[in-house]
Amino acid sequence: MANSRQQSIIAAIVTRLSTLLVGSGGYTTSLGTDANGARCCRDSQPNWAQGDLPAISVFEMPTEVEEHPRMRRNVIHTMPLQIKIFLERSTTAANARTAIQDVLKAIQSTGSDANDWIYERFPETIAGKLVGLAMEVNPKRHGIEYAEGTFEIAAAIVEIEVRFVTPKWEL
Repeated sequence: MANSRQQSIIAAIVTRLSTLLVGSGGYTTSLGTDANGARCCRDSQPNWAQGDLPAISVFEMPTEVEEHPRMRRNVIHTMPLQIKIFLERSTTAANARTAIQDVLKAIQSTGSDANDWIYERFPETIAGKLVGLAMEVNPKRHGIEYAEGTFEIAAAIVEIEVRFVTPKWEL
């Protein structure tokens, strides 16, 4: 069974975040892989062993759907995603902010158009034509998450919103 557009977008984001390596693409962290070179970015993994940190999980939040204003047979999905960067307990706030900056840099749009269409970041070929999986990606919120009852840093959070079009009744 073919992946839905929604799953393809999340998979593309997970793949992109797996490329976070110091010296690669101007990143200052190596969040994408662990010390052994294993990928440490996953779709909706809620827990990581302390020895696997830092690690990244991408979580989908409830998606809003609205009718497309010009194409009645299509809908526009507005899908919020939370990218959680699980950090070692000894991480400083400055290092957490650096991790947030690298994730934002990896997700940023570099599309052909100035309006944030993401052809290069998440390309897909449909009927022989190269198109972007999403029509728009926007940062929404980011910050540091602290362990319960303390101000010890547990994670960094980046929230984005992805907008994409599908036929009605499809993801």
